[in-house]
Amino acid sequence: MDAGTPAPVRFLPKWDNVLLAFADRSRVLPEQYRKTVIRMNGDVAQTFLIDGFVAGTWSVTKGRVATEPFASLSRAAGLKEEAGRLAAFLSD
Repeated sequence: MDAGTPAPVRFLPKWDNVLLAFADRSRVLPEQYRKTVIRMNGDVAQTFLIDGFVAGTWSVTKGRVATEPFASLSRAAGLKEEAGRLAAFLSD
């Protein structure tokens, strides 16, 4: 894969090891969002990645995956489609 190819959208569950296992989480979690994602009690939110970086949180409400981006998502190609696939997976 070309280094310039953006990483696909990914949804991470609570306490995913990507956010727990690394001493330097800035490789995937921008510092300005750390306290929103990793809370005081150590709880780690469900997040989604855009181009390999945490870009927001997600939840399931009435069978739908709801996303809460941290900022405007100009490069969110595939977010709705991936959310739909996740909702279908969770409904099985």
